[in-house]
Amino acid sequence: MAPDRSKTERKASKLTKTELKMFEKMLLEEREKLLRTLRGLYEETRSADQEGLGGEGDDGLDQHSDSFGIETSLNLMGREATRLREIEDALDRIRKGTYGICMGSGKPIPIERLKVMPTARYTREYQEQLEKEQRGFQY
Repeated sequence: MAPDRSKTERKASKLTKTELKMFEKMLLEEREKLLRTLRGLYEETRSADQEGLGGEGDDGLDQHSDSFGIETSLNLMGREATRLREIEDALDRIRKGTYGICMGSGKPIPIERLKVMPTARYTREYQEQLEKEQRGFQY
């Protein structure tokens, strides 16, 4: 079931300006934390890669360990980049006035859900429906 974006674009958020500011602040703070984490992971990976290029005294075990560390950092960076995209999308919905509206059903997302998951795109019920349909398509 594809999200019906036309419903989302027609409905405006039911959240107050104060609530929207609170969520915007929360999302901006989370974005800053993620950016610091990504910078740190990038520097770690770059440093480990530079050390591995030296090659002096490295045996096969050290190279394997370095490769594993770099691969782990890159995987973490990928996950954090995905979270960063979700935050940017939520901030964009705040700017457009559609934050807090389910992108699938057009219904308001309960504030309790947004407090726990400020990047939520769907109501819990719609999310469960999507997940159920996805499980049905798995072989």
